[in-house]
Amino acid sequence: MGQIPNRLGGPWRAILLAASVLGSCLQPAPAQTPVTIVLTPPSPVVGGGVSLAPQNLPQDVLVCSWYRSATTHESSRILTYYPPPAPDQIPGPAYTGREIAGPGCTLHIAGLTLSDTGNYTVLIQSRTGTNPVRSIRVVLRVSEMLPRPTVTPDQTQVLENGTFTLTCNSSPSADTVLWLRDGASLMPSERLGLSPENRTLMVPNVTRGDAGAYQCEVGNPISSVRSEPSTVMVAYAPRPALSAGAVAGILIGSLVGAALVGVGAYFLSSRCRNKTPKKNGAPVLVYENLPLTAWVGPVAQPGSPPDPSPTYQPAPAQTPVTIVLTPPSPVVGGGVSLAPQNLPQDVLSCSWHRSASAAENNQIFTYVPQTPPVQQNGPAHTGRETAGPGCALNIAGLTLSDTGNYTVLIQSPTKCVLSMVHLPVYEMLPRPTVTPDQTQVLENGTFTLTCNSSPSADTVLWLWDGASLAPSEWLGLSSDNRTLKVLGVTQGDAGAYQGEVGNPVSTERSEPSTVTLAYGPDSARIHSPGPIGLTLGSPLTLTCVTDSVPAPSYRWVLNETGSSLTFNPTTLDQLGTYKCQAHSPVTGLTASVETEVLVGISLSGLPPAASVLGSCLHPAPAQTPMTTAPPSPVVGRSVSPTPAQTPVTTTPPSTVQIRSPTSPVLSTVDLHVSEMLPKLTVTPGQIQVLENWTFTLTCNGSPSANTVLWLWDGVSLAPSERLVLSSNNRTLTVMGVTKGDAGAYQCKVGNPVSTNRSEPSYVTVAYGPDSTRIDPPGPINLTFGSLLNLTCVADSVPAPSYRWVLNGTDTKETGSSLTFNLTTWAQQGTYECRAHNPVTGRTAWASVAMRVTGTDAPRPALSAGAVAGIVIGSLAGAALVGVTVYFLYSRCRNETPRENGAPVPVYVNQSTTAWTGPVAQPGNPPDPSPTYEPLEPREPDMYEELKK
Repeated sequence: MGQIPNRLGGPWRAILLAASVLGSCLQPAPAQTPVTIVLTPPSPVVGGGVSLAPQNLPQDVLVCSWYRSATTHESSRILTYYPPPAPDQIPGPAYTGREIAGPGCTLHIAGLTLSDTGNYTVLIQSRTGTNPVRSIRVVLRVSEMLPRPTVTPDQTQVLENGTFTLTCNSSPSADTVLWLRDGASLMPSERLGLSPENRTLMVPNVTRGDAGAYQCEVGNPISSVRSEPSTVMVAYAPRPALSAGAVAGILIGSLVGAALVGVGAYFLSSRCRNKTPKKNGAPVLVYENLPLTAWVGPVAQPGSPPDPSPTYQPAPAQTPVTIVLTPPSPVVGGGVSLAPQNLPQDVLSCSWHRSASAAENNQIFTYVPQTPPVQQNGPAHTGRETAGPGCALNIAGLTLSDTGNYTVLIQSPTKCVLSMVHLPVYEMLPRPTVTPDQTQVLENGTFTLTCNSSPSADTVLWLWDGASLAPSEWLGLSSDNRTLKVLGVTQGDAGAYQGEVGNPVSTERSEPSTVTLAYGPDSARIHSPGPIGLTLGSPLTLTCVTDSVPAPSYRWVLNETGSSLTFNPTTLDQLGTYKCQAHSPVTGLTASVETEVLVGISLSGLPPAASVLGSCLHPAPAQTPMTTAPPSPVVGRSVSPTPAQTPVTTTPPSTVQIRSPTSPVLSTVDLHVSEMLPKLTVTPGQIQVLENWTFTLTCNGSPSANTVLWLWDGVSLAPSERLVLSSNNRTLTVMGVTKGDAGAYQCKVGNPVSTNRSEPSYVTVAYGPDSTRIDPPGPINLTFGSLLNLTCVADSVPAPSYRWVLNGTDTKETGSSLTFNLTTWAQQGTYECRAHNPVTGRTAWASVAMRVTGTDAPRPALSAGAVAGIVIGSLAGAALVGVTVYFLYSRCRNETPRENGAPVPVYVNQSTTAWTGPVAQPGNPPDPSPTYEPLEPREPDMYEELKK
């Protein structure tokens, strides 16, 4: 358990503690409520601040210590805090200058960095209770504002049924990674695979529907940001036309069928002419039933009066035509489909217009859904619009100017339909900015922040230390939420403010704008508190501590400035009272504090030839300054002081003081002891980094090394715009990595007695493939039996994986070479090599054409298409023959001559167009007295077919 440091009056504190523990044994302790720690804000931001406040503390807390670890080891102690009535804070080894303790043992940390993430433990000591000493642990997580991720490659063309892979490159501090296509979220499926951390998306067996704009969205508790779209295009071959053999087969079969139909028709027609049925030597009467076109009432029979009550039915209700957008929130650079719904079944044409009306000057195109379909472009066509099945309008390469109303005019044989839809197009919002980016305001004052963003943002929100802000009496927002005004500022209003803008396709947060509150100093103290007892020659450091923002200016009564006063008291004149004055130029407040310094006289370290009495009676001889031999002592070896003309500074100081009647004589020797430096290491020992990314190496060695140098392949490195070194040179960061940065990195350390160099740390740069080629290049002409050897060459690190494709079909062959003997026609065609780097996610391909030549090549047999064509044609001919035979046979059986040489009267049920009576309306009873027109008799030599 960590040790709580003692202050002045420590023994009394120990006595009080013992008494309180003894008293606590006499009475039963009340039930203790568990002590917890609350973080404010709950999601701290890099650059902001956080408070770690213990809850349910005992009422009699003596002291509390904070540790930057899960244990209470002294090396991880940040500070120790003594609560009122005499509050004090004593820094520990892990104190960075950004931590302040407050009431209730609260720990405040300002200027947060990602390295502040970790476990924090508070050790609380109270006077009473069953558990007077307890420790509570909490995990602090600091989040950063995520930069915009990128998707690589930024555009991809993949063959139908092929595979493509996309990689989301983002900060490792992102908690979530989501994938979107055309603004819609994607979920894993049998065809869509995601890596364990969701940063790699793989789509096998690609279809045309997989084309579109792909994005990844990363997030953490304080920010969410989307990448720019990565466009995926699916390349597919046109549908193969019928082969010459298939066409010939269909033609031959059709001709054969036609010939059979002709022969059968002629044969049956001849038989029908010679076999006309008669009844008593007279022709049979024939009546003709003509079809009704609109009237659905009963049909009048010849020789009978018409039905007085025909029946009518109303037309069915029509479902309105609507238009559906896919995706519902189109993105700039992506595509959209406007698909009409509930179309009539007999559409003749449809015209799309870029307006709320069907004006000719706004016509995009007219689409005729025949076979093949026809698209006639209009004045508003930009080359990005195409028609699709169901009269759909497809627009590619969207821009913000495409936003607006779109109207479709649909024509059918019976009616025309108009339908309109509004198309919104959204852009990926750029990151907004907040001005001013930092503000300092007085307590009870006012400050104003403005969010500057794209005007296409639909929503604007404000956040403070990652938490959303809502309007209140002291917090005002403009009508568009872009201006934030805070009135009556308090210390709790300080922090990191951000503006967050959004639309249906993206959300972006600004960098934090830091607001600091100017206050104090209300009081000051000197560390360590007095009175302070020293001997002449001992170093004295006085530190003035006050709570003030901004940091105050300090003035000591000795006209020294700065928060610390350090000197070596050498005369009795330097004893007395020291006063520190802290002044804030912003608030105008001044606080002061005093401490007393008492200086004593030491007789230790006198030279052997001198005595106290002698020094009082006789002047001391002149002293020669001291030095050491050797000048650079080594651990484990001896050293001795020797006179020298030039003093040497020492740590720690070894002081020899001789007092004479006139003045003291001081000699100080500084002793620096160096160690033989042990072996050092560079971490990580090896690293692979993507091109244009960043890597960091750390030199781990003894802290007693005076110099640290970095080498790359044995050559010294110097800082530059891309190469950054930490303040102690132990951390090397290389940004915007190129291929030339690969190599062996070492660090070299030294001190006055030794020099050492680490083992190499190997850095490889992953890149490519940007292109590939096939050797030998095409076209290649071979004969059967020849050996084909193709080699795929791609510049890539690490080495890529290879796949070979023949005529769009995967051959299942891998490796950079493809070798075989040409034996069949199926091996002829276009060979494609695809090289894929699994680290960079890039894929490159090349193709070569191979053709079979020579007279010794076997001729191919009749193709499957030709055989299918002959079979289809023959079956079609047979079907035609059957239909014709049936038709002629029926006609022949029903054909009758005249009867008794008299013309046959014919009665016809006319359509409603010939009826001159009134028209019944749907829902009204029919007119009881319809009028019919008589029909003229047929010509004596005409016969009509009786229709069934």
